[in-house]
Amino acid sequence: MFRGDDLGWDKQSRTGRAFSSQNRDNGFYSHALGSGDFREAAAIYKDWYVEPLFDYLDETLDDANIVLALLMRYKQKVECYRKSDVLKLYEDDTTRGETNLKWHMFEFLFDQGLPFHIEPTSATGEPDIVFLNGTDHPFAGEVKIFDPEGGKGATDIKKGFSQTYRYCLDYNEPLGYLIVFNVSKKQLSVKIPSKPDGIPRFELNHKTVFFVVINLYSKGTASTLGIAETVTITEAELVREVEESTQANS
Repeated sequence: MFRGDDLGWDKQSRTGRAFSSQNRDNGFYSHALGSGDFREAAAIYKDWYVEPLFDYLDETLDDANIVLALLMRYKQKVECYRKSDVLKLYEDDTTRGETNLKWHMFEFLFDQGLPFHIEPTSATGEPDIVFLNGTDHPFAGEVKIFDPEGGKGATDIKKGFSQTYRYCLDYNEPLGYLIVFNVSKKQLSVKIPSKPDGIPRFELNHKTVFFVVINLYSKGTASTLGIAETVTITEAELVREVEESTQANS
């Protein structure tokens, strides 16, 4: 992980007062880095700050890109070829339906070459946490069912967002993932921004939660179903849910 003691911040704190109290052009490398030579100071700065920060960001972004790409691949495969099969996993045992769909997704990720192990609990609940083997970075995620007719509606999705955000805080991770299996004929619309990749994301306090909806309802055709009713969740509602959850846990 990215730790201050690895970057020499202890030494920086000891010299901070000397640095802040002087008014010299070469003060940074004379006091903050403990050297009067600019070339030597620049090399120290690169070793302490630039290279560790670059390595941390490079590793984190690589992990995030892999996870997100595989989640979108899973969504496309299920929606195009496996809707009925995956929906049946839920409908055959609705009490364990969410768990069955979760493990179906984990199996796909594993088969695609994403090695991981499951962390069963965090400080605030039982998340669907996957630690990627060979790194310190967890896939901090939550799986939810959207089924308003079965009592799993917008409130559950908002709580899922809040839980995923809390897991990012618990594990000190910048990224989290909320995966929603929509088993209803109703459409789910979350009014949050998306980047050019088209994946909605919720950003708050330097934490980003990606929102992936997998639509499973396949009974009937577009002509027989007509225009689907849409359930909408706004960004303001998500912020309010996070704030209320944070206050309740503080």
